[in-house]
Amino acid sequence: MLESFSNFEVPPRTGASGGVEYCVASPKQASRELGDLLCGDAPAKIVIPAVRRAVARHIPNDERPLTERRVRSMIAGEASLRGHEAVALWAALRQERRRVSRTAFAHAANRIKRELAVRGAPLNSVQSEVLSGFLEAAE
Repeated sequence: MLESFSNFEVPPRTGASGGVEYCVASPKQASRELGDLLCGDAPAKIVIPAVRRAVARHIPNDERPLTERRVRSMIAGEASLRGHEAVALWAALRQERRRVSRTAFAHAANRIKRELAVRGAPLNSVQSEVLSGFLEAAE
């Protein structure tokens, strides 16, 4: 399970018992980062519902629904998360990070394509087709 959350891994350290221990980002850090990715510098009245919707998409239907009050507590670092909430939070954050990365990749690829055309070295049809394939795969 830890492998699926590799974005949050911190290098292993030796614990008091001599065994290897792993650390992950706190729910407070993860929920704040998710809010920043979703809404930027928007006020809390916009961030909290957005974070709730993103996390709620990953909570199984048979579990207790996530409320905005609970999300506010997560962002403030006051809530200890239930198992399904923690998994849903990490999944939502990972999905949002992927979305942001794909968008940045698409913008960079299009910028390169434009720069090459401006400098008189436009992509040929094969190169353009390959680039379009990468852009579609990123979406």
